[in-house]
Amino acid sequence: MLAIGLFLGGTVILYLVWLLIRELAVYAMPFWVGLLVFFGLYHHQPGFFVPLGGGILAATGVYVAWRELFKHTRSPVLRGIVALAFAAPSAIVAYLAGLQVAAMSIASADWRQVAAIAAALYVGVLSWRRIVGTEDTSTLPQEHVRPDMA
Repeated sequence: MLAIGLFLGGTVILYLVWLLIRELAVYAMPFWVGLLVFFGLYHHQPGFFVPLGGGILAATGVYVAWRELFKHTRSPVLRGIVALAFAAPSAIVAYLAGLQVAAMSIASADWRQVAAIAAALYVGVLSWRRIVGTEDTSTLPQEHVRPDMA
């Protein structure tokens, strides 16, 4: 019974990590902008709903502005800058998350850093590919494929 619980727990953890990396890595920049606006308004505005609405609007605005800028820009340099601005926060979050996960399972500080850097590189490259649109979409369900990637 203990082995089944450990197996199922490990499976759930691996699935959540995969979900975080695969599906949510691109949205790190809008999330952090929304969180920054939320806390900025929360400390200066009485109540909870005004900061919540402001954070949601800011995150949505950043995401929509990024998509429109990326869609209408033809300059490879500007597209690269926009993609880097959205892939870099994902890599930073992956580095910090990888360092915390590695701290639970790896004794050596050097190998923890190696694992965290590997996680940051993996997520950074994955985010870059998803943003730029060079990702292989054959493994995704068709409802998750953007029309310009099909």
